[in-house]
Amino acid sequence: MKSIKSRLGLISTVLGFVGAVALPSFAFANPERIAELKQQMRSIALENLSRRDNLADTRAQLEPLATELATFSEAKLATDDLPALVGAWKEIFSDDVEPEPPGFKTDRDGTYQIITDKGYFYNFGELKGPGPLRVLGVLRGIYTPAEDFLNIEFTKVTVRLNALKESENLVELTSRIEDGKVFTISPPGDNKFPKGPVGAKGNIKNLYIDADFRLATGSNFADGKYDLYVLDKVTTPVRYLKN
Repeated sequence: MKSIKSRLGLISTVLGFVGAVALPSFAFANPERIAELKQQMRSIALENLSRRDNLADTRAQLEPLATELATFSEAKLATDDLPALVGAWKEIFSDDVEPEPPGFKTDRDGTYQIITDKGYFYNFGELKGPGPLRVLGVLRGIYTPAEDFLNIEFTKVTVRLNALKESENLVELTSRIEDGKVFTISPPGDNKFPKGPVGAKGNIKNLYIDADFRLATGSNFADGKYDLYVLDKVTTPVRYLKN
């Protein structure tokens, strides 16, 4: 297990700071300050949820808050995080730029990650097509704990021909898709890496996680760029923006 000092050094690196950044040693729990930091990060993320033209500026606002929040997270193995990690998460910020199918746009208010305790996870992304057409992009992946991060690999990409319903339990939906009980289709074209996501590998590391909030950084091995992720724990789809 990495020392707290080396872990904080890694946090500084993966968040992409340039130059010397003074990071405090591991901070004892401070519920009031943790709540403040979470609220500030949520506010920034939700204010920019529908935008993709200002990712660098939004991340620059989030980074100092993320760095401080990470100091309240004790160094531990990735397996120690799994009980808190399992479940459905709504992505409210990511500077990862994913390709979109021709004619479709990703609804940033409809992006989720569902992590199971069986070594696989699903990414859901609602896609808006021409007119009222909305479908659900479904990306399956597997994970393997390694020290304080997870190695991941994407294994399958499909599309469900209708978007998420308000009452759908995301964990149950994931289980039904895994068991082949939900009709999905494979998108046209070559979906294998590097043209598509299938076979692409990377890793992801939690910087902070609790019962309702998660801060993580991750990279795919193709570009080595560390993206920042801010997520809320949910059960069913949640809408933050007016459609």
